[in-house]
Amino acid sequence: IIPDTRFEGVLSIRWTDARPETTEPRYRAKSLTFYGINGPIYHTRYCYWPISRLTGWVKINITTEDIIYRIVASSVRNRWGDPDIGGLIIAAYQGEADGDKVIRLVRGQSYRGSRLGPVGISVPSTPTGTYIASPQFFITGCSEHSLPGSYCALS
Repeated sequence: IIPDTRFEGVLSIRWTDARPETTEPRYRAKSLTFYGINGPIYHTRYCYWPISRLTGWVKINITTEDIIYRIVASSVRNRWGDPDIGGLIIAAYQGEADGDKVIRLVRGQSYRGSRLGPVGISVPSTPTGTYIASPQFFITGCSEHSLPGSYCALS
């Protein structure tokens, strides 16, 4: 019923109609809350008009791990792996316009994705041992590939 969730626990069903009618239960709007034995809590609503259906289960006790997963794992699934809404990326700000000489980035400010280019980091290494290596940064120019939307600077 709920993907990746063992359906074992308590299901609370409440009538949400304010009318004290004697209508058959299947014709009454309901609120359903599922309390799983391992801690997850999900909520949905049952609508009977125009067709009988559940509105979709929504997890209402979101953990830190849930938030981190949604931020890190969200991408638009294109060949660049651009972040989806709320996702994180390391990007190079390339100023307000081409040829801009004074480029400043301010923490907390929003910047247009069209002026950001993805950054790649490469470090030579081997599977064993520890040693000092100099990383190489690859910056894609925003005219080659820019990011969709706008982004908030974290540093």
